[in-house]
Formats: sequence, structure tokens, C-alpha cells
Amino acid sequence: MVLRGRRSAKGRMAKVEKMKNKTFLILLTLITAFGLFLRLIDYDKVPPPEEDFDELHYAWGGSSWIVEGTPRSWSYLSSYEKYEYIESHGIRWRIVSPLIEKPPFYFLLNGVILNFLSKGDIFSIEHNKIRILPIALGTVSIFLTGVVAAGIFTRQVGLLAAFLYSIVPTIVLANRMNVTEALLTPFALLITYFLTKLIFVSRINLLTIVIGIISSLAVLTKQIGLAFSLSAFAFFLLRRQWGNIFIILGFVILSFGLIFLVGWIYDIELFFKLTKDLRVHTLAGLPETILSIFRYPGISAKNRPFYDGTILASWILLFTAGFWINSFINDKNKEITKSKTFLLLILPFAFLSLMALGESGSGAFNYFGRYVFPLFPYLMVVFALFIFRIWTRPGFFEVLFLLLFVGSSTIRFLFLNFPRQYHYLWQYSLLLLGILLLVFWPLGLKVRRILLLFYFLIFVLINLIVDFRLLNLYGPSVEQSQRILELFK
Repeated sequence: MVLRGRRSAKGRMAKVEKMKNKTFLILLTLITAFGLFLRLIDYDKVPPPEEDFDELHYAWGGSSWIVEGTPRSWSYLSSYEKYEYIESHGIRWRIVSPLIEKPPFYFLLNGVILNFLSKGDIFSIEHNKIRILPIALGTVSIFLTGVVAAGIFTRQVGLLAAFLYSIVPTIVLANRMNVTEALLTPFALLITYFLTKLIFVSRINLLTIVIGIISSLAVLTKQIGLAFSLSAFAFFLLRRQWGNIFIILGFVILSFGLIFLVGWIYDIELFFKLTKDLRVHTLAGLPETILSIFRYPGISAKNRPFYDGTILASWILLFTAGFWINSFINDKNKEITKSKTFLLLILPFAFLSLMALGESGSGAFNYFGRYVFPLFPYLMVVFALFIFRIWTRPGFFEVLFLLLFVGSSTIRFLFLNFPRQYHYLWQYSLLLLGILLLVFWPLGLKVRRILLLFYFLIFVLINLIVDFRLLNLYGPSVEQSQRILELFK
């Protein structure tokens, strides 16, 4: 009877767990669908097409490669001897051929998608078609953000992280841009997710091969994709799983071999010249690259229309995560969670280290926020975890930290919707939120949580208002910055 009762209890627990998983997936799917809706609002107009010309770089290169058999697109590198000038989108472009300065995978993916969507002139493809691919990849990233966060922490953290990733304006903008980072983002999340599944596996597993394939595709997308392989190396090295290391290494060598093969097929001498060209541009590094992250927490350094306090606060939380995340770990599952927390942090820090070593140009000239797009899901996971920590154990200075960074940004977003003469009032609004914190904080835990919920609802509402009005908020800022630049010419 006792044994039967235990089996019955286990059966009920299994059913409850299955129901919780089903509910989680349903809610995560709804969040993902809502995020897709936000990303489709004026997606071809904002960010403006001139925000990053690499969007056309990959679109033209991929389409010409599929149609003509040789990749052609614009490039500023001087090693190209064969080039022509064309007029497109109101600009005179220097079109080079064969375009072999970057890894081929994202070009080919663009070519397949765009030649299915558009049958016209390659160099007249509009952004309403160019941005379909990154929006699809960004939507997948919303879902994967929730899955990864739930796998490392809890379902609640996963849902909140996915929700934040779906509504934060900077991320909504980022997910519309047709750049390699759009593909690197789901690759990063997939590798993190599969590594969490290997924590209790000590032998070579099919998932190791999957991680190797994804790592290889990441390198074939952009050289910095090597950071994903390095994070897997670190994971297996600390566990002394040499067989897994050699599998990952084999796939990475294969990917670099394929990049070399493309260069050899088209023009090996030009390939080596372009490699040298790109290496010459490697001028900046630590600490300039890391400083740029905090100086420009937006889409780019060129036309930054606003500063997003959520992104800035999340960067601070990520860089300090090693000091505070472990204090949030449940003692019962301490060792398991520590291992998974390591997986949350190892890929972002491997990515940042490699980016700092390979950065080109100098901060204000060539630092674009898009370089760190693949880390935005990790920022939202850390931010979601911090919110849950505050909800569990509200700390006055932790709430004050969010008020100063996220609160000031959120209030400023709100007043950007008003006529310019009212913009200065954001300071009084922030002061009012600070006074509410001082007045209600001493009244106990229940009142504090009501206040925190009120703050969070304001944050969500204003972020959604901004998402719906990005064209109104982003456009004038870009035009204003362009007029200022004209004055200094």
C-alpha cells in the first residue's frame, strides 16, 4: 500500500510538472507572437535604412551570389581592383567583385531568402524585404531566451526574460537589422541551451556534435563566432572531457577551411590581401571597446537617438553578475545552479574578450551597438533574475539603482512623446517616483511589493508606447543629428 501510494504521488507530481511545462510553453509562445507583432510595426522605416549600410552589403552580396554565381556588393577595402559604381537608394556605391572579405554563410542565407521574396533588380531590393530574415531570427531568439533562462533558473525567470527581450525598444530595433549578429544570436542561445543539457553527461554525446555544427556555422557567419566554440572549450576543459574538445575543434577547423576554400575558388591572392586589410584596421581594444559599451548603449554610435537605461543597467548587472548571482541561488540546488550560472556567463564573456581583441577602428568612429546584439538575451536573463531577487528580498539601494538607471530612462522615453517644451518635466516625474520610494518603503514588505509592481507596470507601459511610436521618436532624432553634422562640414 505504501509503495502504491508513493507511485501514485509520483504520478501526480509528473502530471503537475507536465502541466506546468505545457503552460510555460503556451505563455512563451504568446510572448513570442507579441514580440513579433512589435517588430513588424514600421519595420522597414525604423531604424532608417541609412542606419547601417551593412544591411545592403549582405543583401546584395547574397542575392548576386545566388543569381550570378559570384558575390558582388559594396566595400570600402582598397585591395579590390575590380569595381564599378552604381546609383541605388540615392547613394553612389562602390561595387566590388568577387566579394570575399567576410565568411559566406549569412550572405548565402540572405541570397536564398531574398531571391524567393523578390525577383527584381538585385540592387533595388527594398528594406521591407531585406528585414524579413532578421525579424524571423529575432522572433526565434525571443522563444530561445525564455527556454534558456528557464533551463538555467526557473520558468518564471524564463517568461520574464523573454517578455523583456520582446518589449525593450533597443532590442526591438536591433531585431530588425539585417546584419550577421541577427543569426549569431540564436546560435549563441542554442549552444548555451545544449551545454546545460550536458552538465550531467560525462561521455561524448550527440549534443556535442550538434554544438560542434552550430559552432562551425557561427564561424562561417562571422569570425567572432569563434567565441561560441571557446565557451564550449572552457566548459569541456574544466570537466576534462577531451573527446568533446576534439570534436568541437574539428568542426571549427572545418569552418575555417571552408572560408579558405571560398577564397581559393574565387581569388586566393585577393583573399590574403583582404585578410591583411582587415587586420590593419584592428586598432582599438580593451579598455576602449568595453568603455564604448557604456558610452553608447543604443543601436549605434553614429545616429544614437536615445539611451536605453534597461540596456545600460543590464550591462552593469552582467559585468558584476559573478558577485551577486550566487547569493540568489537556492541552497538545496546550489552546486547544480552554480554550474548552470557558469554557462550563462561564459559565452558572453568569451564573446566580449574576443571582440575586444579583434575590434577595429576607434570607439566613436567604428563602434556599433550591433556588435553586441548576440548578448542582448543574456542581458535580459540577468535583468529578469535581478528583478526576481528584488521581489523576493527588496533592498532599498537595489531599487534605487533601478530607479536611477531604468527609471530615468523610462520617464525620459515618456516625455519624448510630448512637445519639446515639456521635456524638462521628466526631472520632476523622476523626483516624484523617488519620493514615493522614501514614503512607502518603511511601511513593510507588502507595501514595498505593491510599490515595485506599480513601478514595473509603468516601465512596461512606457516601453510599449515607445515601441508603437519608434518611427516618431527615432526619425526626428536622426534628422536632427544629420542637420548638426551638416553644420560642421
